[in-house]
Amino acid sequence: MPPRSTSCSPHTPPDRLGSGARWNALDRVRADHQRPRNQARFAALSTGYGQRMQERGRGQYGGQPYRDLIALTDAALARDDLDATRTGLVGWSFGGYLANRAATLTDRFKAIVTHAGMWNLEAFQTDTDLHVYFRKIFGDPRTQRER
Repeated sequence: MPPRSTSCSPHTPPDRLGSGARWNALDRVRADHQRPRNQARFAALSTGYGQRMQERGRGQYGGQPYRDLIALTDAALARDDLDATRTGLVGWSFGGYLANRAATLTDRFKAIVTHAGMWNLEAFQTDTDLHVYFRKIFGDPRTQRER
C-alpha cells in the first residue's frame, strides 16, 4: 500500500483540555475514509498532563505549543506508511491560532484549514470582554510579542 496523507488537528484552548476524548464530526469523516490523523493534546499546557506541564507553556501560546505541534508532526511522519508530501493541518479556536501561526512559519503542511483562530493577539485583546484573562495567558502583546 502506498504511503497515505495525514493531518494534524490541534484544537481547544490548551489550558481547558483534559484527558477525556471529545467527539468531532470531522474526525469521523477522516476515519470513514481511513485517513490517519494526529490529535494534538498540547502537553505544554493541557490540564490533563498536570500542573507542571501546564506551567511549562504558560504565556507562550505561540511558542511551546507550536513546537509541540511540529514535534508531533515530525514523529508521525517518521512512519513509513505516511507521505510527508501530503500533510494537512486543521485547527479550530486555539488550534486555528496555531494553524495561522504554522501558515506563517513553516511550509511542511501542504494544506491548512483554520476556523475561529486569531491572527492578531493585540487586536483580539482590545476587542474581547475577557481581556484580563487573555492578558494573563498571552502576556501583553504590545511589549511581549514573542509570547
